[in-house]
Amino acid sequence: MEYLWIINHFPPFVPNVRKLSVCLGMWLDWYCDIKHVERFFSSYPMMKHVEMSMMSAKQPLSLDSKFYQTESIEIEQHQNAFATTLRHFQGRQAVLTCFTRCKISDLIEFVNRWKSGEAYHKLERLEVGEVVEDQNRMLEAIGAKHIDPAKKVPTHTVPRVFNRYSEPNTKPIRSRAYVVRATDNRVASVLIEEKWLKFGVWDKTEDEFVKMVE
Repeated sequence: MEYLWIINHFPPFVPNVRKLSVCLGMWLDWYCDIKHVERFFSSYPMMKHVEMSMMSAKQPLSLDSKFYQTESIEIEQHQNAFATTLRHFQGRQAVLTCFTRCKISDLIEFVNRWKSGEAYHKLERLEVGEVVEDQNRMLEAIGAKHIDPAKKVPTHTVPRVFNRYSEPNTKPIRSRAYVVRATDNRVASVLIEEKWLKFGVWDKTEDEFVKMVE
């Protein structure tokens, strides 16, 4: 049997129980030292889900932190910390909010590293905001491909790692734009709407993806 332990305060307490999945949710105030957060992540196994607002922390967590291996994260951060989280995330699902707007160069780098197979091997779903960029310019910059307008629009959704919204699946991404990973020809749908970049990885090659929408 697997157990789920949900934490919504800091400093947190985690019991020593076998097969325990830990979900952490907290808001770090201006008086919380980032070192305490570092110490917490180093003291426990990888988290199943982490949800944090880190307005007080302008510097990122250390690059060897277990935080980046969390299966699912929902994080609010300043630009410097946000860029580091985006670059080093190794989990499956992420919702990242940047208080000071995202740098387009960080988003282009993210897509290019995924396309090359350099990083994000486990990634299923990513949402990033706030993005202030024309969608067409952004799609051109990442070398996006497009499904023929005569074909149906694919809808990407996956089961949530942690379902606290009474919604078992992620919200749909409906987009004709997509990118392809060079190492295995896997496809990811890309959408920019309402100042958010949404990125959904399919368990399909490009050929399988194209046949699906015919």
